[in-house]
Amino acid sequence: MCFFKNGLLLVPTVVLSACGATLPQMISDKVLPLDTLVTSIGCEFRNAVWYEIDVKGYSWLSDWQGQYTVTLKGNETGGLKATSTIPATLAKGSSVAVGVGGGATTTANRTAVMKFNLDFADVKGPCQPEQLNEIHPFLQGKIGFGEWLNRAIEGALADDYIRSNPEKYVASIGHTFEFSLDLNANASPAFTIVPSPATLVTPTGTVDRLDDNIVDVSLAKPATKDTSKTVLKPEKVAEKKQKLAELNAAEKTAATDDRLLKTDPDLVKAQSLQTRIEALTAPGSRSDETSRAQIEAERNENRVALQRLVTVKEELRNAQASRGDSAIAIRQIESDPANYRVVRSKSATPPSENLNIQNTQLQLTLERLINNTRITGF
Repeated sequence: MCFFKNGLLLVPTVVLSACGATLPQMISDKVLPLDTLVTSIGCEFRNAVWYEIDVKGYSWLSDWQGQYTVTLKGNETGGLKATSTIPATLAKGSSVAVGVGGGATTTANRTAVMKFNLDFADVKGPCQPEQLNEIHPFLQGKIGFGEWLNRAIEGALADDYIRSNPEKYVASIGHTFEFSLDLNANASPAFTIVPSPATLVTPTGTVDRLDDNIVDVSLAKPATKDTSKTVLKPEKVAEKKQKLAELNAAEKTAATDDRLLKTDPDLVKAQSLQTRIEALTAPGSRSDETSRAQIEAERNENRVALQRLVTVKEELRNAQASRGDSAIAIRQIESDPANYRVVRSKSATPPSENLNIQNTQLQLTLERLINNTRITGF
């Protein structure tokens, strides 16, 4: 799976019919990697969408979705005067080498099929010229997304009824583009995207048609799907919240009291004294009168601390009991099916699950030869 900087996702359904040796990563007038071509196509597509929303002001398109399928069908016929090898990269790290030269004619076949999704809300701006140059300095030309999209929308809005509420009446727009990738070994840029059936010809005769390619574009308004989830009933949510508050308070109190019993000097001394008192006053104790008198004097001297010790220990026991009761109550609330209800709602579907897009893509596939813009509506 590959992510391109223009925000388009390459779905891992690429079908390759041939692979060759790995090429070094480089920018050259003899090599055009597939991801470079795809990035250029994606940039042109994004620019077309941005223009209609931000420049033409068709805000009703801002939450639309798009999907386009790029089919690269290589049927290379070589006829360059100079002997050379033109590698056409199919995927990052793999390639097919197209041999040409000597007046001989060679042919190679390959197919790459890729699907791309685009949420129009993700289009924040156009590809800048410097970004286009970064894609590949030897690549020029365009498929014509912008011109087509503008004509398609203007054609639909020419109908006053549709123009009154395009968000409601325009469901999808689709088109099939055919284009070729031409190579001119004696010119810069060397690679030119040419809409079919146009042909690039130069006096030197050094232009070679490398690919016969197709882009099926489907644009549609967002679709939603029904979703459901099980949640606690409102009254049980409030009850659980109350029990959680009681649990947290009990834990805080227990932690504070436990710390005091371990670190407070007066309470530590009182606990030691209490232990001695309990030992001397226990049944069967062999303490003498002197020992009992001494311990009684210490008891009187530390009466306040001993009373505080009793209070802290009682508070700790109550907090621990409350903590346990709250935890049990929360588990009972969460485990009782009667405390739950089903909430149904609608959520946006991704472009790949949008039925308007799927149906438009199917139309384009079945009627590819018609190559006609289709606008469907309710």
